[in-house]
Amino acid sequence: METKNDFSYGVIPLCKTESDTMVLLVHQRSHRGEQFWTFPKGHPEVGESKETTALRELKEETGIADIRLLPDILFSTEYVFVHEDLKIHKRVEFFLGYVNDTKTLITQPHEVVDVQWCDFTTANELLTHQNTRKILAEVKDFLKKDLTSQNNM
Repeated sequence: METKNDFSYGVIPLCKTESDTMVLLVHQRSHRGEQFWTFPKGHPEVGESKETTALRELKEETGIADIRLLPDILFSTEYVFVHEDLKIHKRVEFFLGYVNDTKTLITQPHEVVDVQWCDFTTANELLTHQNTRKILAEVKDFLKKDLTSQNNM
């Protein structure tokens, strides 16, 4: 079976409220019609950087363009699947960022069924794949450590 490496880049959008930090999920529809909850992500266009790809995909899938990415922090996952007799090694890297305006707009209804801001508990329940739930847990741990280090300054 032929093997192919595949890369995607995305953003884990966050928004702070008075009492919590919310995360944005997208309810995607695959080209095969399967639906799943995940973070906004997609493939790079020719010559596009990881960050530019992630920001473009965020805007295309959610309408959000005003986001401040945290520097030097990436969360990644890798997995393997078979599609049309092709074994695909997939790597997805996510930037972490904060948005000011939580208003969303679905501009690709053929690809995105819904978007939802939710707390981490709800996000963990909604996320379809274990590897994405693992990233959410890593983000939560990172935010706790980051908050602790800020409080110690």
